[in-house]
Amino acid sequence: MALALPQLAPAPPHRLRVLVAAHDLAAGRQLTSTDLRVAAWAPGTAPRDELRTPGQAAGRILAGPLTEGSPITRADLLGPGLLAGQEVGLLAVPVRLTGPAPTGLVEAGDRVDVLSAASGSAVATDAVVLAADLRAGLDDGADGGPGAFDKFGGASGGGGGWSGTAGAVLVLGVDLEAAEQLTKAQAAGPLGVAVHAR
Repeated sequence: MALALPQLAPAPPHRLRVLVAAHDLAAGRQLTSTDLRVAAWAPGTAPRDELRTPGQAAGRILAGPLTEGSPITRADLLGPGLLAGQEVGLLAVPVRLTGPAPTGLVEAGDRVDVLSAASGSAVATDAVVLAADLRAGLDDGADGGPGAFDKFGGASGGGGGWSGTAGAVLVLGVDLEAAEQLTKAQAAGPLGVAVHAR
């Protein structure tokens, strides 16, 4: 007599929860829950410092641009991850320039001087570039959310001061004094950079 043996379905492969961008995100954006979603990734495919839940990133400032579906890591957010390996006391400060910059002109790790177009003088010198988004047309909170630099007292969104066209964004590593000068300068008028020789 033949016996029918039940066939066991293979167990579904294990998946990791990985926090990703729900849509394209610009550098300098303060993240909200609508910017984030959780995706299932196969083991071994996610970055080592990936985030797992929206609560780990909501309210934080994005250091560089991300395309839809890109994983969000600790290094993508302003804070200790972005400053890892830098000298003690350095602060991460986003700076928006007057317009777009040619691809490759400024890259993470470069040293730059930040110049005021109004006075023609240097606002900060020998600042290290932690992240760079050289595209123009930054999202300045047109969806009703916070402007890209409102949290830093800058010129976008509903803040006061200069309201020129959005341009390239650099996240610079500077000391406290330079951070204060940069905040005042970008609220007062357009900024540019001079890149040190590599």
